[in-house]
Amino acid sequence: MDRILIIVPAYNEQDVIESTVTKLKSFCASSTQFDYLVIDDGSTDETKSILKRLDANYLSHPINLGIGEPFKTGIKYGLDHNYNRFINFDADGQHRLDNLGKLLTLEDADYVVGSRFLENKKPKSARMLGSRILTRAIKFKTGVYIADPTSGLLLINNRQFAKFYLSLASNKPEPSLYPKIVNQFKVREIQVEMNDREGGDSYFNMYSSIHFMLEQLFMIILKG
Repeated sequence: MDRILIIVPAYNEQDVIESTVTKLKSFCASSTQFDYLVIDDGSTDETKSILKRLDANYLSHPINLGIGEPFKTGIKYGLDHNYNRFINFDADGQHRLDNLGKLLTLEDADYVVGSRFLENKKPKSARMLGSRILTRAIKFKTGVYIADPTSGLLLINNRQFAKFYLSLASNKPEPSLYPKIVNQFKVREIQVEMNDREGGDSYFNMYSSIHFMLEQLFMIILKG
């Protein structure tokens, strides 16, 4: 039987973590396949205290390690505890549990991306301009079209790819990892719907978003 671990990175999510964990507990209790694990990434607010009060399944980083590392921590835990599929699921309420079944339908893929834009057009905004540029950069570098390169709803579909993912020398999420992945493993997207962020602190502000996009573009074109 498949054992699937839902990994929930959390950084300063005190406003929404109780709602997210409550939903996850109910979802996992109704299935023998799913478990969840929250990775508190060195939060400085009440996130860890709330997790303790809820008797949640969680691990804590002593300091904030940044985007990408909590997912890796969860994968390491999952490999050690005999899970064979791993889902990255945001703590802030954007990701919906009813999308998980969609991800799992693509059994032939090593890596499944929950895409907001596989069937829907990207809004005309500065943030989506960055997404378009990154999509084109990945296509230029690899020949593979990724409609939603910054999606955080991700499924690692087997232990072989999970071990490879851990070997990548980066704590960044997609899109900079795609050139290292798509030529060796099968990557597929599936259309999902996402909610607006319910609360908590995003890793990104305007400055860090621009910096992230430029950094990722550099990594794709010159180091991918």
